[in-house]
Amino acid sequence: MKKTLTLLSLLLFVSLFTMASSENDVVIGSWEFSNPQVPWEFNKGFINFMEGEDEAHSGEIEFHTGQKVPMNQVDIDGSFVSFGMDIAGSVVNADCMVEGSTMTCDITTMQGPMQITATRVTEEQE
Repeated sequence: MKKTLTLLSLLLFVSLFTMASSENDVVIGSWEFSNPQVPWEFNKGFINFMEGEDEAHSGEIEFHTGQKVPMNQVDIDGSFVSFGMDIAGSVVNADCMVEGSTMTCDITTMQGPMQITATRVTEEQE
C-alpha cells in the first residue's frame, strides 16, 4: 500500500510538472516585431524565448542589424511573460500576453511607456 501511494504521488507530481511546462510552450519560440517609435537600429527584429534543460527560461532580442541583446529575469506563466533587458545603457522592462499567434507587450523605458505587437514566426518563415 505504501509503495502504491508513493508511486501515485510521483505520477501526480510528474503530470503537474509536465502540464506547467506545456502551458509555457505557448511563449517559447521566435516572435517578429516592428516598432516605428524607436530609432531605426532598434525598430524591428525578433523576440526569442528559449527553455533550458533545467526548465529555466531565457531570451534575447535580435534586431534587424544583427545585434542581439540578452534578456534577464525572464518569467513565463502560461501565456504571460515578463522580462527585463539593458539596451544601449537604458533599462527596458516588458510585460507581454500571448493570444494565439500574437504577442502584445507593454514596454516601460526611461523615455516612457509604449506598446508593441509581435507575431509568432512559423517553421515555414524560418
